[in-house]
Amino acid sequence: MRRVISYAAMAVLVLAASAAAQTARWTDPTGAWSLDLQSVGWAYGEGLPQGGPVLIAVPFVAPPEHEVRACLAEEVIEPSAEVQSDVRARGGEIDIVQACAILTRLQIRAPVVTHREVDGVSVADVHALAPNGNPLRASIFYTPAAGGVMRTTISCFRPPDLAPAKAAEIDAVLNSLRIHAGPQ
Repeated sequence: MRRVISYAAMAVLVLAASAAAQTARWTDPTGAWSLDLQSVGWAYGEGLPQGGPVLIAVPFVAPPEHEVRACLAEEVIEPSAEVQSDVRARGGEIDIVQACAILTRLQIRAPVVTHREVDGVSVADVHALAPNGNPLRASIFYTPAAGGVMRTTISCFRPPDLAPAKAAEIDAVLNSLRIHAGPQ
């Protein structure tokens, strides 16, 4: 959890240093998926260190400490010989045990897992609590990748007493997910 907080702090610094306008949709480096950040007034950090998240997104205007919220996206390539349609359905098979395993470093508590389909790909949505009691929402999905499958996890954090309109920004970011990998 300390690592996640340091990534979020780093993102605020990166964003503060770069006030340049950004495009409406952020697309991951592989082109497999994208999020709309601009419509909710969020921006993203660029030049992130290797081995860390591929995306750190926070509100463009730095909020007060009691309103800090952030989303991190991480990608892991797993070897696999699965056919593309099986890969795209894999997120729909994630249950509470698997969600806890995927999010183990976040030490989540009280997870609830639901599923939705985005552009022909099954996505597991996880609602849980971080160790400090702050709400966490994550979306986990799989897309085909060279040599296997790519598991993408987008984790978003916020304080528990955040105003509903500000808390809704996280839902808007995660609901803006579009998946471009493979045939529809």
